[in-house]
Amino acid sequence: MSYQEIPDSQQPTIDLLQKLGWQYLSPEQALAQRNGLTSSVLLEGILRSQLHQINEYQYKGKTHKFNAKHINKAIKHLRDLDENGLVPTNQAIYNEITYPKSFTVNMDGDRKSFDLQYINWKEPEKNVTISLKISNF
Repeated sequence: MSYQEIPDSQQPTIDLLQKLGWQYLSPEQALAQRNGLTSSVLLEGILRSQLHQINEYQYKGKTHKFNAKHINKAIKHLRDLDENGLVPTNQAIYNEITYPKSFTVNMDGDRKSFDLQYINWKEPEKNVTISLKISNF
């Protein structure tokens, strides 16, 4: 009997993750989210949408959202992290997504810094969880 990775390992894992509320993306959907680049690890469309949805800041008693410029900078920052080997690169990515990124916003002539989070720690149910079949790439 031969071992087949997809039916023996990946599919049961995908099925379990879907039962836990994860959204499944087909290889084609994942490639589209990666702008057609298999070398890209970011699902940019989903990331952009989530960063906009989960991030807001308060200024003078009003709630504001980060603009597209700030969201694009946050994505570019992740995309452009230097690759310095597996462990250092993973540590850098961990640090970037775990700790907030501060952005300066011009508000009524004032320059204020506000934190943007990659992960919604206060309401984790609002984070998107994705499962992929990676062996089809």
